[in-house]
Amino acid sequence: MTALSRRLALSLGLAIVCPSVVCPVVASAEDAPSAAAAFAALEKELDAARRVPPASRRRAMEDLMATAGAFLDQHRQAATQDQLLKAGGLWFELASATNAPEQALRDRIAQLRALPEVPAPLAGAMRGVEARLDLKPGRPAPAWTAVDIRDGSEVTLESLRGKLVLMDFWATWCGPCIGLMDQKLKPLHERTKDDDRFVLVSIGVPWSGETVEKERDFAEKKGFHWKKVFDATGDVPQAYGVQGIPTLVLVDTDGKILSIGVGGAVIGEIERIIAERLAEPRGE
Repeated sequence: MTALSRRLALSLGLAIVCPSVVCPVVASAEDAPSAAAAFAALEKELDAARRVPPASRRRAMEDLMATAGAFLDQHRQAATQDQLLKAGGLWFELASATNAPEQALRDRIAQLRALPEVPAPLAGAMRGVEARLDLKPGRPAPAWTAVDIRDGSEVTLESLRGKLVLMDFWATWCGPCIGLMDQKLKPLHERTKDDDRFVLVSIGVPWSGETVEKERDFAEKKGFHWKKVFDATGDVPQAYGVQGIPTLVLVDTDGKILSIGVGGAVIGEIERIIAERLAEPRGE
């Protein structure tokens, strides 16, 4: 779950979003009363979506996304910053959940960026969406700097150049992250720890009170002895478009992305690529 979706969950009680077609409708300041009414309708629909049975959830998400999209299309100029944050954040969350077309996402970003002011969390979420759209296999991995959780030294992606690098975005409170570490990453580390052509790096995200101390203590308790770093700024997950954790990114020796995605979905492919690369003869 992202930091933005957690804010939405607290304020609206749900963190799902749906895509819609961007329409060139521009509202005026005089539209404020209707904007308020439209936003109230969106919140009412969001509340109803929380109570639908699983079998009807997809349709509820699509309807909710359409409502959020219509609000942004028609009332974005008159909306308050809080309304923009909630409606925009909801739309992007649902767009991700329903695999909205890339062009719909880019159109929505362009529409909101044209506003005089965009709430900072929403602007950050849009940058994350763009990163996810742009970061594909074959493209350069964004540079990053973080702090080693054990000795406090600075670690950069550039310092790992020449190695096959697997980045794992995680947090101590993330159950799926811990499951992935226990079931896949720990065994992977045991198989590869003596091969200097490969490095596994878990990157801690500063969400929901996560700290270097929590991660250091947790890793020691669990016996997770591979390299772990912490990014207190949150810039690294944003640069990689990390929407939820665990997210895995495999980078080749030249710093180009080989695989990127949700941990459970891409770990099989990543294990295969690593095995193939490490089976190759060492260069002179």
